[in-house]
Amino acid sequence: MTAEFGALAAVAGAVGTTAAAGASAIRSAADLGREGIGLARGGVREARAGGERRHERKMHAAGSGGDEG
Repeated sequence: MTAEFGALAAVAGAVGTTAAAGASAIRSAADLGREGIGLARGGVREARAGGERRHERKMHAAGSGGDEG
């Protein structure tokens, strides 16, 4: 009976190790997802700032009689 319990404990240990590795992989994927979202938000901010700068240049040119309008 002791050998069977030992084998059962080994299998349970292996399952626990596999589950821990799977959880670690899921956390890593989640971290990458959050990082990707952060990068995307940064890109949106940069695009918005670029659009605002273009708008300001256009308005400045229109106000000074330029032909950029």
